Amino acid sequence: MSTRRPMRIRLDKRRENSKIIDSRLNIALMVIGLAWAALIARNFDLALFRHSQFSRIALSQQKVKEEIRGNRGDILDRRGVPMSWNISMPSIYAVSRDMDNPRNTASQLARLCGGSSGKLREGFEKRPCFCWVDREVNPRTVEALRRQNLKGVYVTKEPRRRYLSGDMWRYLIGNVDIDGHGIAGAELAFEDLLYSEGSKIWINRDARGRRFDAEGEYESARNAGNSVMLTIDANLQDILVQKLRDGVERFEAKGAYGVFLEVGSSEVLAMGQYYPKGVSSTRNVVISDTYEPGSTFKLVTIAAAVNSGRFSAFDIIDCENGSYKVGYKTIKDYKKSGKIPFRRAVELSSNIAMIKVAHELGRELIYRTAIDFGFNSKTGIELPGEAVGVMHEPKDWSDIEHATVSFGNGLTVTALQMVNAYAAVGAKGILYQPHILKAVLSPEDELIYEKKPEPIRRVISERTAATLLEFFTGVVDSGTAVAARIEGLKIAGKTGTSRKVKEDGRGYYYNRYITSFVGMYPAEDPVIVGYVVFDDPEVNKTASTSAAPIFREILMEYLCSASRNFDIDDDKKVRAEFCDYVEYNEMNGDDFTDNRKYSEKINSFDDLNKMVLGKPLRTAINMIHNQGYDVKIKGSGIVRECFPKNHGDQLIYYLRCG
Repeated sequence: MSTRRPMRIRLDKRRENSKIIDSRLNIALMVIGLAWAALIARNFDLALFRHSQFSRIALSQQKVKEEIRGNRGDILDRRGVPMSWNISMPSIYAVSRDMDNPRNTASQLARLCGGSSGKLREGFEKRPCFCWVDREVNPRTVEALRRQNLKGVYVTKEPRRRYLSGDMWRYLIGNVDIDGHGIAGAELAFEDLLYSEGSKIWINRDARGRRFDAEGEYESARNAGNSVMLTIDANLQDILVQKLRDGVERFEAKGAYGVFLEVGSSEVLAMGQYYPKGVSSTRNVVISDTYEPGSTFKLVTIAAAVNSGRFSAFDIIDCENGSYKVGYKTIKDYKKSGKIPFRRAVELSSNIAMIKVAHELGRELIYRTAIDFGFNSKTGIELPGEAVGVMHEPKDWSDIEHATVSFGNGLTVTALQMVNAYAAVGAKGILYQPHILKAVLSPEDELIYEKKPEPIRRVISERTAATLLEFFTGVVDSGTAVAARIEGLKIAGKTGTSRKVKEDGRGYYYNRYITSFVGMYPAEDPVIVGYVVFDDPEVNKTASTSAAPIFREILMEYLCSASRNFDIDDDKKVRAEFCDYVEYNEMNGDDFTDNRKYSEKINSFDDLNKMVLGKPLRTAINMIHNQGYDVKIKGSGIVRECFPKNHGDQLIYYLRCG
């Protein structure tokens, strides 16, 4: 008995130990199971119920939301030549909540970009999520910034506006502010069409906050505005502005301006000005400035006389040998005449003849005819800043004012009103609304809208219009505007010379003038009408010796250019005879096209080549001359091809235009 008991005790202890182990194992397994259950529950919680929350956290760490400006649409001329377009420029912004030390970052940025570190810190505090540091910076600044590797500082691309002629046509094309909104000219007039709203995109970034999205994807996310096609002919616009500049320098004038329209639609083909000083670059003198026109306004008196049937071309008028008294004033003619036909009185621009005609017609008819031609009201052109001019109602006219209105004094007009009145004569007596918008194109270059000519009213009969064209052809052939004549072509036109009104409006300057000429081509059935005005010339103080010859030069060069708005059989003979000297066709005997095979590509000149392509010829010549190089030219108008060629030690740029 005694020998078996210890063995039983041992077996019992083993059983107890086994139970303890089993219970501990069960507890461990239970704990492990609970832990797994908790992990699984947590996983379900994260995956199913809190997924969006943690996705937002991850997104905020991996990406940054950035607002990008939309691409503004282009402004094109009537042939699709870009006059205003976008290029991408880098801009720097900061997200101060991503910075380790905003104060230190502000100091570094101030040294790098210029400006005040205090203002930057203030901006960081007010706008911790987005604050501009510097906009439209040069690439060297961006490279220096990247070397600094500043946390919370980023670079984005913004569209920046470029213009075909730089600032020269700003009064017409306008400009935009730093945020890409139009603030003048066509940029302002067509803001709703050109501007595109910005968009927001997520940009990937690494642990240091550096963006690593492909730029192509970034740029493709931009919204785009519509493009606007203007009625402007960039070639004629360039010729007009350059000839006005030449005239201002030649005649020592304060300034000059001009405008050309297409007859039968009143589309504005060119609208230019040149003032060396004293006039804002965004002020469009053609539509915003008013002046006393002088003899070009005789159109109203002549039209009223012929259209009423009370005067014909050969009715005799006594011009009183050049001196005639009205009330207490003595009116004089520039050229003394006696009894002459009405048509000859027009050709010689007799003030006295106009006074007598206006007296016969009465005040109401003169006034009503002026209103019908569009004077004393806005033309309705789309550009901002149009003035009206002043013409008193006939009931308020004195006898002297009745007389002076007949030859264009005692009232004010704009240049656009004047040229559009003559356009009505060329359009067989129908007045059209002048406009500068030709079409609207989508970002994909699909036509959205095309502007149609808008006739306003018939002003004079077709027969009267034809008679007036005959009168004005005589003015150029044998009257006051012989300086506008081009041998072999028929041009109709009218000169105007008026004394300048004093700045305080009290009387006239004794020896300061406004000289002007309006011309239509071809005279028999005009397709184009142009108006040129010189403000206060010191030399050649009459329209016959200033405005008329400049009009001739403008028309000649435009006819000789490869790119023009019309092609008339009658001018081909004249082009062949007169245009070689304008187009520089001979090129010293070299063949222009073949020269390219001898031209070595010089990388340092690539930028200059790109700069002149698409530019007006004179702008390109000035740019190349400013770099110290000579130019050889074929054609005129817009530069289509450009390449350099070495002639010994001399580098010459060859330009083909059209």
